[in-house]
Amino acid sequence: MIALPNECLFEIFINLKNEYLFSCLLVNRKWCRIAVPMLWSKLNNFKSRKLIKMCLLSLNTEEKKQLLPFKIMLPNSPKPLFEYTTFIETIYLDTDSGIIDWLYREEHKQSYPPHIKKEECFKNIAQTIGSTLISMFLRTTINLKDLRICHIYYNQMINLIENLCKNNTLNFLGFANDKFGYEGGRELAKVLYNNTTLTYLYIGNNQLGSEGVCLYPNKNKDQVFSKQRYG
Repeated sequence: MIALPNECLFEIFINLKNEYLFSCLLVNRKWCRIAVPMLWSKLNNFKSRKLIKMCLLSLNTEEKKQLLPFKIMLPNSPKPLFEYTTFIETIYLDTDSGIIDWLYREEHKQSYPPHIKKEECFKNIAQTIGSTLISMFLRTTINLKDLRICHIYYNQMINLIENLCKNNTLNFLGFANDKFGYEGGRELAKVLYNNTTLTYLYIGNNQLGSEGVCLYPNKNKDQVFSKQRYG
């Protein structure tokens, strides 16, 4: 049997649903190398603790330092066969349920003040892990086009600023239900002012203050802007 060239396999695989692509991983190395980038091109299901565990393996030393105060035992698995996060083009981080599930399953040992419930502590830890993962994605992705984030706070936003400044591939950036505050709005405005690749900015139900209202005038006139319920 004559083997199909990579170009033909790519055209076939791109029309397959994920469950069939997963089966392609097991056929041979050639099929695996084609299927993996497709499976990792869009991350929109952060409910999976297995996905969270795999992503945590890509944190560098500086990113791991942000998690030291929480005494988290990060995964110590062998280096993955692929640099999976380099293939990501779209990220929708709209839930931290997968991170919380990973925390529970790993049974992290930590003492909690009597007036704070364990669930509340896990929520705070999960939010920090989420922002750390976003920083890692911005650092490691090669062709990230679409980034949408929900439920992060000012301190976590500041951690993202440096990598947002360095990114030169984003076309769509979205923030929803976040609590940046006045200072966060100002820092975000600085980043967006110097960005030359963004074509669509979505800001919905965020507490940005007056600086947030000034984001649109700072963008090029041919860029699309959407804002809802500024606080």
